[in-house]
Amino acid sequence: MKCPSKTLIALAVATSMVPVAQAAKVEAKLSGQVNRAITFADNGVNSDALFVDNNASGTRMRFTGNTEMGNGMKAGIHWESQYQDNSSSQIDINDGDNDSQFISRFREVWFSGGWGKLYLGQGNGAANGSLESDLSGLFIISNADTNLGDGVHFRVADGSENGADLGGSGLGGFDGLSRNDRIRYDTPALGPLVLSGDVGQEKFELAARLSSKFGGGGKVVGALAYVDTKEEGVGSFDGSQLSLSASVLLPGGFNLTGAYGQRDLDDTDANKGPDDPKYWYLKGGWITGVHHFGISYRARDDVSPGQELREGGLQYLANLKDYGVELYAGVFQRESKNTAAEKITMFHVGSRIKF
Repeated sequence: MKCPSKTLIALAVATSMVPVAQAAKVEAKLSGQVNRAITFADNGVNSDALFVDNNASGTRMRFTGNTEMGNGMKAGIHWESQYQDNSSSQIDINDGDNDSQFISRFREVWFSGGWGKLYLGQGNGAANGSLESDLSGLFIISNADTNLGDGVHFRVADGSENGADLGGSGLGGFDGLSRNDRIRYDTPALGPLVLSGDVGQEKFELAARLSSKFGGGGKVVGALAYVDTKEEGVGSFDGSQLSLSASVLLPGGFNLTGAYGQRDLDDTDANKGPDDPKYWYLKGGWITGVHHFGISYRARDDVSPGQELREGGLQYLANLKDYGVELYAGVFQRESKNTAAEKITMFHVGSRIKF
């Protein structure tokens, strides 16, 4: 018969040699949103009701988390994907249901401390959002880079059922290179300013952002950014880009937002023309309680040589923050000034619900 004490000692030693799983130090949080709308569109030749996912801020899901590392330092993660059915930037009049889209948005780690913040992986370039400084509260129905309705094509009435197709009416602005693989650094706040820079494959971005409050609940935000890219696949152009925006919210709820962008295309870019592409946007608004009202106008010239696009619009949004619900509507009219295309009129109504 074996000695019980020796058996217990052997069991204790063996147990001590088995690796014990450590509790995760970073606790991830799940969040996201669903953003659906109906677009009633008329291109001057025919009309349709389009059931869309609002690409101004599409349906998405994310995991975020961070952990304290001591001495004021933190480390964190951001994983986010967008999944859309009938993206509002692609669907046209008389289209059937488009294929669903799965888009990778964020796959990054970050570290922060008194020295600033460092990002590594796929995420916002330093210039992303530099065209979108906006305090109107109307971002998902009207902002300087929105592409809600961009899939609706201009048509020329030529007697045929659908008219002559002149292509999409896209009016998106010049807002950095969106999200891409890079290493990015943000300085700590320098008074009201934060400076950012990143380097990726065949590109770099630089940006400065301002945020400041003033008496009675007023606020001003702004951004200035420069981009240089040598690969069309990165940002859909080959050359450099300047973008800037600013927005001011007055104590009484009145607000004004403006943005401007310009590209200097290299000779290797397929859309290189005699004039540099330019874009500008202006919006006035008023906020009272949960209600947001706006009127906007924007223009984009020479993204394709000789192209001149214009759009005016009226917007409304109710922000029910306590429930994570936004209800919105807007009417817009677009025109291609230097062609025989009919004007496009669109009315959007929808809702974004966050979780």
